[in-house]
Amino acid sequence: MTTDAKNIINSIIGNEINNLMKANDFKRRGQSINYIRKTQTATQKLEMICFSHPSYHPGAIIHIYPWISIYFPEINHLAVEMVKDVRLLAGDVKSTIRQPIQIYVKSEPIWVIESKDDCEPVKQKIYQFLEEHTIPLLKDLKNTSNFIELFERKDKRIMAGDPQYIYLVCAYILQSDYSKAMKVLEQRFGKKGLRSLYSSAFLYLENIIKTRQSI
Repeated sequence: MTTDAKNIINSIIGNEINNLMKANDFKRRGQSINYIRKTQTATQKLEMICFSHPSYHPGAIIHIYPWISIYFPEINHLAVEMVKDVRLLAGDVKSTIRQPIQIYVKSEPIWVIESKDDCEPVKQKIYQFLEEHTIPLLKDLKNTSNFIELFERKDKRIMAGDPQYIYLVCAYILQSDYSKAMKVLEQRFGKKGLRSLYSSAFLYLENIIKTRQSI
């Protein structure tokens, strides 16, 4: 990242955004442009990802494209044990959910700085977005039960691919709701080709159910 881009991103996440994140128990270490919050069962991050002088936007000094990630260690550890192949988890075993913060908004905002005059209005737009959308979503994803609840009500704020459905299966297993876990597996991965690919997950859950039935 160029010096001018670094200066801009540091001014963008200055006092106002820092104070907003701090008020919600997020911490920022040193010169990092990322924020982190830990609960008893999760680690949440706001990553202020940015692209310096992007070729897709001529004239831009920097494009700010923040992401969030939520990591439930219990869920992810079980998922690795269950599927065996981390490639089925997109190779990312340290995030249960990871997505751009704007992904669920109908008219996705584009935060681009072309000159220093853009810094203040862009900063205000990001602050407002974090306050109105991002912080509430992170508050709704503090534990395994929250994760399940958002899936069950088909919350559009979550970007769900195959790894997230495996994590949902694991969340149900952790709550001893094996019937719902199997239902998700069957609905998402039950077709012939997918069933073979995820055979380890089916076998893992089937063995749990058999063990429970024999008790």
